[in-house]
Amino acid sequence: MAGNMGLVGWILIYKKNLLQAVVSACVLGLANVLFVRLAFKGLYYVISVFLHEL
Repeated sequence: MAGNMGLVGWILIYKKNLLQAVVSACVLGLANVLFVRLAFKGLYYVISVFLHEL
């Protein structure tokens, strides 16, 4: 019985770590998308201002 509990404990720990890994991957992916969008908006703004000055 104790052996089974150890196995269940490991599975629960593994699932928790897996969930944390998935959540952090999603957060990183979302942050990456937002950063890229922000970078493109900033670039577009800089280019439009630069062209307007000409």
